[in-house]
Amino acid sequence: MKPSNKFRIFFIIILVVLFGFRIWQTTGCKQFSSFYFNPLSIKVSVESNVNTDFGMDRNISRFFHNKATVGIFEFSKNFASAFQPKLLMVILGPVGLILATAAFLKVFEKRRYLPKFHFAVILTTSLIAISTLNSKISFFLLAIFWYSFSLWGIDFFLKTKLAKIVFVLLAFLSLCYFIFDWQMKLICDEIFFN
Repeated sequence: MKPSNKFRIFFIIILVVLFGFRIWQTTGCKQFSSFYFNPLSIKVSVESNVNTDFGMDRNISRFFHNKATVGIFEFSKNFASAFQPKLLMVILGPVGLILATAAFLKVFEKRRYLPKFHFAVILTTSLIAISTLNSKISFFLLAIFWYSFSLWGIDFFLKTKLAKIVFVLLAFLSLCYFIFDWQMKLICDEIFFN
């Protein structure tokens, strides 16, 4: 077995342990934050925007603040919430965030169809997360696919000896981050361990 393959397996084991620890921490969550896109938010946003236009004819204001444009904006905003760096940091930790970034760059490499497909699965999972009311299932789907997607970035840390050392340091930093961020405010509204 090549030394790089030994390091790859070692790094995968470290990541599985780290991500498994984070999933275990979420088992104490009684109520997960929801990604659900409520269509009623479109109507509320349109009405609030129309009401803030003082001194303007209501019909003109409704022309600029209509359900179609506000709907696209609200839906896009809600969809993008699954890709917030803060949220990804809470789910993946520092090492996972860097690995996911490296994996995302791999998506744009020529003739690499499997990472592209994997990223398409994350996009689909994000759509499922905003369309379902069960926030627990949404979180676990997102977390598992982000964890597996980040594994595509391991090659980034296999290039040099310094990169391997940086990986180990980032893994330790991620463990410390997971230990001190046990309340996971972005993910969990109410945690059992309180």
